[in-house]
Amino acid sequence: MWVSLSLAGGASSVSEARRSCLDLMHAGGVSDDDASCAAIVVTELVSNAFRHTAGPCVVHIKIEEGIRIQVWDSDPSILELPRKAMKVESIDNLSCGGYGLGIVAEISKEFRTYPAHSGKVVEVVIPASGDYGLVA
Repeated sequence: MWVSLSLAGGASSVSEARRSCLDLMHAGGVSDDDASCAAIVVTELVSNAFRHTAGPCVVHIKIEEGIRIQVWDSDPSILELPRKAMKVESIDNLSCGGYGLGIVAEISKEFRTYPAHSGKVVEVVIPASGDYGLVA
């Protein structure tokens, strides 16, 4: 079963999404490590949705053989998704930003984006390290 969260935007939306994700992970019997990975992914994708669009965004999460996360936003442009996170040694200017999707790509086993209902969906599947008997 999918669990969904609609977010209007604003400063509290990212923390609301992260908190809701962690609550769902713990209710679903997900290990702390996997819950942390899911929270990182949700935080990054929701942050990007609000940074690059006018809002709103919708988060869908499903615990199955892994953790499937989908984030819809109103921007129809498809992302170029990095496959490897940038190595810190290669950074000349230690500027903030621009590394989150690379980190998400490293965490995930599936990472894709596709057009959907007046916008796009970014979908990530995190491999499960635990055996989850409970499905949310």
